[in-house]
Amino acid sequence: MQCDWDNVQRGKVMTQSIEQINQNLWESLAYDMKFNMELWYLGEIQGYNILAKFYINMSDEKIVRSSVDDKLQLEEVHTYEELLHSVIEQCGLQTSREQVQAVFPAKQLLDLYEKGQDRRVTECQCRMQDGTYRWVRLTAKLRQDTATGNVMALFYIHDVDRSHIRKSVVKAIMNYRYDFFGILNVETGFFNYMAPDEDETELAIHHGIYRDYIADSIEKRRKYYATEKDYQRILPVVDVEHLKKMLENSPTYEFDIEEWDKHHEKLHIYHERFRYMDADKEQILFGRMDMTDTVAEERKQKELVQQMLKEAEAALEVKNRFMALISHDIRTPLNAIMGMAQLLELDPSKKNVQECIQTIRNSGDFLLGLIDDILDASRMEKGGFKLEEEVGTRENFERLTMINIKPMMDARKQNFHMDMACGFNTVMVDSKKFNQLFFNLLSNASKYTPEEGNISFTARALRKEGCVIWTRFCVKDDGIGMSREFMEHAFEPFTRERKNEESGIEGSGLGLSIAKEIVDAMQGLITIHSEVGVGTEFIVDLPLKPVSPEMEEKQPEIKTELDTRKLQGKRVLLVEDNLVNYKIARKLLEYVNMEVIRADNGEMGVHIFQESEPGYFDVILMDIFMPVMDGLEATRQIRALDRPDAETVPIIAMTANAYEEDRRRSREAGMNGHITKPISRNFLYKTLLEVV
Repeated sequence: MQCDWDNVQRGKVMTQSIEQINQNLWESLAYDMKFNMELWYLGEIQGYNILAKFYINMSDEKIVRSSVDDKLQLEEVHTYEELLHSVIEQCGLQTSREQVQAVFPAKQLLDLYEKGQDRRVTECQCRMQDGTYRWVRLTAKLRQDTATGNVMALFYIHDVDRSHIRKSVVKAIMNYRYDFFGILNVETGFFNYMAPDEDETELAIHHGIYRDYIADSIEKRRKYYATEKDYQRILPVVDVEHLKKMLENSPTYEFDIEEWDKHHEKLHIYHERFRYMDADKEQILFGRMDMTDTVAEERKQKELVQQMLKEAEAALEVKNRFMALISHDIRTPLNAIMGMAQLLELDPSKKNVQECIQTIRNSGDFLLGLIDDILDASRMEKGGFKLEEEVGTRENFERLTMINIKPMMDARKQNFHMDMACGFNTVMVDSKKFNQLFFNLLSNASKYTPEEGNISFTARALRKEGCVIWTRFCVKDDGIGMSREFMEHAFEPFTRERKNEESGIEGSGLGLSIAKEIVDAMQGLITIHSEVGVGTEFIVDLPLKPVSPEMEEKQPEIKTELDTRKLQGKRVLLVEDNLVNYKIARKLLEYVNMEVIRADNGEMGVHIFQESEPGYFDVILMDIFMPVMDGLEATRQIRALDRPDAETVPIIAMTANAYEEDRRRSREAGMNGHITKPISRNFLYKTLLEVV
């Protein structure tokens, strides 16, 4: 029994092996038949689509049989390598040549065939005999000849120019977000309707009776229309007569509708468009474009423009209000100056001369401060300002505060307390900006604090970080305070609280914005605590670099009084075209016993200097804006003269040009200093003492 069973098992195995062999044979025969059918097809078919066909023995790369259409410009070839080279030569695009080289090397085809890949395809632009280029598809299909064991290849070139262009059209349609387009025959009501397929690689073409197809489509999509209004808007396009009527007096009929996607998650905006294709008005071209992203972007841009417009209008309103305030604040001290001048004329006894002079000086100081604030604001708009660090002392700051700020508070009978127990005396700081920062805050405190009010200024060291000590400065008052709404905008330029405008308190609205810019430049922090009717406190935290005791000892002692005796007898060439400015400068110079010679323009100044003996003039004061020749050119010409003192004589600009770039231009022209108008007597003498 065991033997019989073994025989049965062996019989079954043999049967299965025979069946497997038969199956393999049938598959091989079927594959051969299919391959031979393809050979026969390529050999027999006659049509413009097949441009060339080659049957190649890939074992030795020799071409067994070939056929090339006259349209195709290919050299006579005998091997696969020659064929590939010839095809590459006729490719019109570099990318096409690279693609063919990458896809069809013989070794690569054989390696892929061993891995089960028997077909390779690519498309390229190929040159024709008439010089034109057409898109072709290159196909290589491999199989093993069962009789010889050689690997054979079918290589054929197929004209796909129309289908490639068609795909390009689809791609273009996709880029323009067209959902579909169609052509309607208005007489027959028949239409062709084209839309990309699901893969968006080909156009699916539909045709039929327009009214029936479109009506059915609209009803199927009714549940997706955003509103009933959208449904009613698109429903009339079913009627061809309606389309003809809408196109009677207009080249296009178009409108937008809104639809939900199939999941009712995203709302799309579609633009429907109809127009005649020809002058005979026999066919209407229609289509629908998805405008969702475009409309969203347009809305976004519109909102952005509206926001920018709103901000610009707000800024314009603030600046207009600022100009009105500035006009008021300029006219007030001007009225005092002109009024006091008239009182001096009317008072023959001159009893009130000192009072008038003091009023004129105070008004002039206010105007100068106003102009400085405006200039600082302009500098900030142009990109801020650079800090110029130098050694600054606590004693000097306290002294300047008592000179510049204390009199203002005394005039208002205000109590002022200063305590700068910060633990160090000397720091590296931009003294001018440091003083400007706290003078702005202290003058603000004085302005908005009533008579007999209290103002304090304190300084305390907070912590040490590396080589800097963070120091807290507090300016506190018990004045009128600020509203919570205004505090949010307190540091914006041109901003003043409305109640302060109505109270007649003068100011440009720039002081706090300038203070904020200075604090930011010093890499510090400024905050406000305020309550209406209680008072305001400004807290400023700054990183300061203390100076070593050795450097402190090297600092020169600050002189509070100028010794002008050194200026006595010095000869000045004053180049100034304005008679009033000349008279003021001459009086100030003659007050310290200097000799003044005038030139009323730059050209005359150059001539007078050139005609003088070398060393005759000790210094030249030069205006910038003058007729005939300006001060910068006059300076350059003086420096270029062939005389021993041309390069050494001090030339100082004395001008109303107050920007840093004006100072830079003065230096570049060859000047030694820069004095801005209105002239400060002490600054004039100090500058002259530095150069003579």
